[in-house]
Amino acid sequence: MDLDHIFHIPSDPRGFGVIDFADAQINDPYIDLAELSVSTETLDMILAHYHTTDSTMRDKIAFGHLCRDIHRQYKAVKKSGK
Repeated sequence: MDLDHIFHIPSDPRGFGVIDFADAQINDPYIDLAELSVSTETLDMILAHYHTTDSTMRDKIAFGHLCRDIHRQYKAVKKSGK
């Protein structure tokens, strides 16, 4: 985990959070954000408090959503035996 995994609320020094749900890649918080954000509204709320210099962050999160959806569909097809 690195500093990109820590969220804070500037107006409240006690308001902070740590995100580290998935360890798919070392130092890659985008996987965590993709897992956490289940809707555009949720993602917008998270990103409103997330500071980074990475201009491709939304693209990486969208790719994480795509990978998650493909994996879920694969598991469903495999489970159904088709």
